[in-house]
Amino acid sequence: MNDKPSPQVIMVEASAGSGKTYALAGHYLKLILNENTRTSVIRDILAITFTKQAAREMKERIFEFLKRIVFDDFKDDTERKEFFANILPETPVNMPEIKKRAVSAIEYIIRNYNYFQVQTIDSFMNMLLAGCSFLVGLSAQFRIKERHREYLGYSLDKIIDNALKDASLRRVFDLFLKQYLFVENKTQWLPKKSILDVLDSMLYHLSVYGKNYTRYGIESSWIFKQRSDILSMLNTMRSGMPEGTKANLVNALDKLLDEDSEYLNLKIFADSKTLQSPEYPAKKGTVLPETLKSLWTDYRQSLERLATEESLSIFNCYAELFEKASVVFEEYAAKEDTVFLSELNSRARGLIKDSGITAPELYLRLAGVYKHFLVDEFQDTSVLRWENLSDMVRNALSAGGSLFCVGDKKQAIFRFSGGDVSLGKKISGELSEFSPQARGLKDNYRSHKHIVEFNNNLFSQENISVFLESLKPEKESDFKYLADYDARYILDVFSNVKQDHLPEKDWGHVSIKELAYNVKEDKNEKLKIEIAEKALELSKRHPRGEIAFLCRTNSEVELVSGWLVESGFSVESEKTLDIRNNFVVREIISFLKFLNSPIDNLSFAAFILGDVFSSRADCGREKVRNFVFTARLAHKKYERYYIYREFRERFESLWEEYIEEFFKSANFLGVYELAASVIDKFDILRSFPEKQGFIMHLLELIKLKEDEYKTLGEFLEYFDSSEDDEKSFYLNPSAHNSIKVLTIHRSKGLSFDAVVVPFVEISVSDLSASGKRGKSQYALLHNENNMSLIKLDRKYAVLSEHIQKVYMSEYRKAVVDELCALYVAFTRPRV
Repeated sequence: MNDKPSPQVIMVEASAGSGKTYALAGHYLKLILNENTRTSVIRDILAITFTKQAAREMKERIFEFLKRIVFDDFKDDTERKEFFANILPETPVNMPEIKKRAVSAIEYIIRNYNYFQVQTIDSFMNMLLAGCSFLVGLSAQFRIKERHREYLGYSLDKIIDNALKDASLRRVFDLFLKQYLFVENKTQWLPKKSILDVLDSMLYHLSVYGKNYTRYGIESSWIFKQRSDILSMLNTMRSGMPEGTKANLVNALDKLLDEDSEYLNLKIFADSKTLQSPEYPAKKGTVLPETLKSLWTDYRQSLERLATEESLSIFNCYAELFEKASVVFEEYAAKEDTVFLSELNSRARGLIKDSGITAPELYLRLAGVYKHFLVDEFQDTSVLRWENLSDMVRNALSAGGSLFCVGDKKQAIFRFSGGDVSLGKKISGELSEFSPQARGLKDNYRSHKHIVEFNNNLFSQENISVFLESLKPEKESDFKYLADYDARYILDVFSNVKQDHLPEKDWGHVSIKELAYNVKEDKNEKLKIEIAEKALELSKRHPRGEIAFLCRTNSEVELVSGWLVESGFSVESEKTLDIRNNFVVREIISFLKFLNSPIDNLSFAAFILGDVFSSRADCGREKVRNFVFTARLAHKKYERYYIYREFRERFESLWEEYIEEFFKSANFLGVYELAASVIDKFDILRSFPEKQGFIMHLLELIKLKEDEYKTLGEFLEYFDSSEDDEKSFYLNPSAHNSIKVLTIHRSKGLSFDAVVVPFVEISVSDLSASGKRGKSQYALLHNENNMSLIKLDRKYAVLSEHIQKVYMSEYRKAVVDELCALYVAFTRPRV
């Protein structure tokens, strides 16, 4: 073998199914099997993946390759040569020597498994923070939690309470409420949830980008004054309109001014071409006074400025509330010695940037030095994550190390979590002194001929150009368009789409069916029939476990899962794997809710009417049902009564045998012990063997969360309100023969024999992928050190050229999101 690899940066563009994991594992072997490197080079390699599944697959592939070398597990000499040509190109292969090195590598990994570092970026950042915990104000045993919303909710409650005695804080809330009602035009009586939604989004983006929020330099008082000034201008115009004024303007002003409101709704102006006219609307030949022309010009300029300033400043109040709440939030988290999973990367960036810690010092604290970096899915890696690695990467390159990045711009579907489709170019630019090499993987090892050719044609430059042309608005006045620059940007994302299929994979099937419908209900009914028929047809040719329905949203997953279950198919989806949707788990939780609060009639009734209680009680379900529905009739309409007391009297023996012991001991047992005792008492595992996985997952969840939620009430509150911890409730399925229904995002990295995409439509009405989190569309404006929120609303884009540019930038990103999602979906099938 020849000299060790020279310092280099390799950027690999790996289209779907082209062997991305193979390339990463192959490069890993290239590093450890070189004759001029010691076996312990393994401890110098850091491989970063996007998901735990990808990390596991890469480790498995590395061991598979090493095992093939040790046992010479190749069909023939041709396969052996192809294998080593990919891993050790242009290097003579000495099989006895390379076998020896492979054995040494396996032994080293087994004996020093902690140095076999193939992990997610979050895992690495956790390790980094653990090594430097003192510098960021944490103990060495700090805890990581996933759910931050309840902490943020507590912080918001705290500053609301503080506003009673803090005049400056009360002023912030007063200004917010005025803006909430008269600028945002919201009408909720209780705005706390709206505030919390936005603050939650702001905390999320702070964690993703690691930048502080800056407020735009316009106070809401200026917004109100500007609205009042415009209203005065319009009143002046209305009172002095000359003959020849167009009736459209007269009618528009009459309607606007008759509303008798101190505050203007800009949507009225955005919907009126007359009120947007660059010149005063008058009939041809009308001589207008110069003062009126000047007044109209002032009005138009003021209107555009108002739209601009309002859009830019509308989140000022939220930013101020976020700043106040963040202080309480950080104090609360520090008190509990807690770091949230979402903020690992931003905390690490603060350590590197603010503490001034250098790469050598990091290595000292990590007790290791990395010379070689492998990065998977660079298109889904956020800029912040790259910045956390870049100092170490640069240090490694300058010392003779390497960087090997693999990704695919066409599969950039995680923009909402900070993924940046242009990161590859950014990395190449930053490391230009190391002469980055661009490589591409063109062969598709996953799909058969017709699927590969279908995607080659569908996402070709010519076809995407036709699609982009179709997005041009019919009316010239419609500002929703893609400029030439935007089109070039999108075409660049799909510039390397063409793939070659393997010669032996020379068939495959693609079909497209368009549904004709009049209303949404009609569409769903037709789609329901089509999905059931397609599932039946495919299940005759493929194992059901190899059939997948891919949807864009969780609501679509739930809808399709329900249709398939209704049609008699066994389904594996987030809906069917969520323990909260399992009837046995729901009945157990209902019983626990009753024990926590005996006056909860609904929970007690749900339990005694359920299958769990009926499986043990010998009185008959119908008798219990009659009792429940007649108990109410025995009391006056508004009379308070507790159903458990009447049940205790009517069914004394059942109460004593199954309920009394829990009723008396609920407050003295831990949550896990109580739940396990209930499951044992009612013999639930034996009575419902097919639901055993769901029941055991409930117990595992209680055990996992017992340090965080010590009382029964706390756990039940978590169980009912865990919006940002959804994954904890999903059962990890073993391989079984059920049709898969999942979102396109969750299908990334997976493949199936047959794939159905039932909701194929490109919708770019929701421009801000990030804005979905707060249920309020917005865009993030970045500068070097800070970021700010800008309200994304059509009315602002119509009235302001500046906001229109931001709006169109988001429109371009949304188009890319939609195309990338389709590409991921259409490249999952094998045959």
